Amino acid sequence: LSLPLPLPAPRGQLTGRLLAPPGPAGPDDWSGTILSLGGQEVMTDRDGFFRFPPLAPGRYRLEVRQLPTHLREHYLPPAPQTVEIHRGQVRHLTLELVPAARLSGQIVWSPQTSALAPSAAGSGAFTGFTVELAGPGTRIRLAPDADGRFSLNGLTPGAYRLSLWADDVPPARRADPILSREVLLDAGEHLSLRLEVPAGTLPAITYQSSEALILGPES
Repeated sequence: LSLPLPLPAPRGQLTGRLLAPPGPAGPDDWSGTILSLGGQEVMTDRDGFFRFPPLAPGRYRLEVRQLPTHLREHYLPPAPQTVEIHRGQVRHLTLELVPAARLSGQIVWSPQTSALAPSAAGSGAFTGFTVELAGPGTRIRLAPDADGRFSLNGLTPGAYRLSLWADDVPPARRADPILSREVLLDAGEHLSLRLEVPAGTLPAITYQSSEALILGPES
């Protein structure tokens, strides 16, 4: 005798949409974000909508795996969450991105240095400097442009240590940065700062923010 095969258990489904947090209008194109659920991956469309294939009832981990470049500069993925799929039901979720922080700045010579050595302020004067930012799960080192400018986007809010390194220092001092300070970045904040390099001393760092914080060299 041949017995009939059991019918597959009714499945459930998850759909949803990716949105910007409250505030300024988000981008026009939300396509390219990759999400995973139960070993399956889908991608958002231009309007931020996504739809997973039907799944067996149960609990699954939903995660935004990757943001496209045009979103990654301004936003961070939300934290992973557990989603319960129910038999015969379609569940719809709205996922809100986290606003990223941004840090930018410029290295400059002090007026005294420029007056004593005008050539120091010329083009290419800052090619020997390196800016390092170390913080929540990341360490970034980059060279400023020839005018001393630098910019870092898509940063996770939190406490960071900002360090400035220079090649043109005595060999005995090259193991340590010429400046090292903590920087606190809030979600969605753009902090612009100015690194001033006086002649023969550690640099002073001036924060250009609403609080007008001014920090001197480390003692």
